[in-house]
Amino acid sequence: MEPTEQVLAWAEDHVEQLTQEMHWVSSTRGGYWSASPTAAKSRIRARVTAACAFLDEYTGAGSLWSTDARNVFNNKGERQSMESGARAVGDVIKEWTRMVRAGQAKPKLVE
Repeated sequence: MEPTEQVLAWAEDHVEQLTQEMHWVSSTRGGYWSASPTAAKSRIRARVTAACAFLDEYTGAGSLWSTDARNVFNNKGERQSMESGARAVGDVIKEWTRMVRAGQAKPKLVE
C-alpha cells in the first residue's frame, strides 16, 4: 500500500473508532452524545488525542485542520458534550480525507 493510502486508511479507521462507545441523549435543546458506558470517557479522550496528533503530523502543527479539530473538541462540538466534540473531530478528519482523495490537499508524509 502506498504511503498516502496508509495515512488515509488510518484516518478512516480512526474516525470509526471516534464514534464508538457513545449513545445519543435527547434533550429539550436537541441532544448530545454521551459515553456508554461512562468508563469509556477516558478511551474517547485518548482517541481524540491520537486524532489531534495525527492531524499535527500529517497536516502540520498549527494548520487549519489541526487547529479546528482542537477547537471543536474544546468547545464540545456545539457546546453539547465532550463526546459530541470527539465526533466533531471525526468530521474534521473525514473532510480532510475527502480533500486528499479529491486531490485538493496532500498529507505531509514522514520518511
